[in-house]
Amino acid sequence: MKMQALYRIAAVSLMLLVGALSGRAQTRTGELTVNIPFDFNVGEKTLPAGDYVISRNFETPNRLTIRSADRGVAVTVYASQLNTTQQQIETRLTFNEYRGQRFLARVQSQSGRFSHELTRAQGERKLIRTVETQSQ
Repeated sequence: MKMQALYRIAAVSLMLLVGALSGRAQTRTGELTVNIPFDFNVGEKTLPAGDYVISRNFETPNRLTIRSADRGVAVTVYASQLNTTQQQIETRLTFNEYRGQRFLARVQSQSGRFSHELTRAQGERKLIRTVETQSQ
């Protein structure tokens, strides 16, 4: 009788734990869906124009994942959270452009869930140096 009661308590505890973890996984991420009408670079990858989902996990807020809406391609990059005092009027993606190549630089959402500046990848830094050297 005591053994049965222990098994029931263990089973109920396990169900509660699994339920709590799955609920946490669902509520601890944020997503932003955007349409980008041109090819662009994120990290060291060039992505085609299209619909993308930008997400972050609240446990690792310094990483953003940019993936195509059809889940064909995904890139994870490091980003710094921006401290903003004013609320965004609209969702905004900022791109840096050098010689026709666009690099995703900043993601800011109207809801305020996203306000990040992406770390420049090696390819972008190299292109900046080349442009600066040739303009001198």
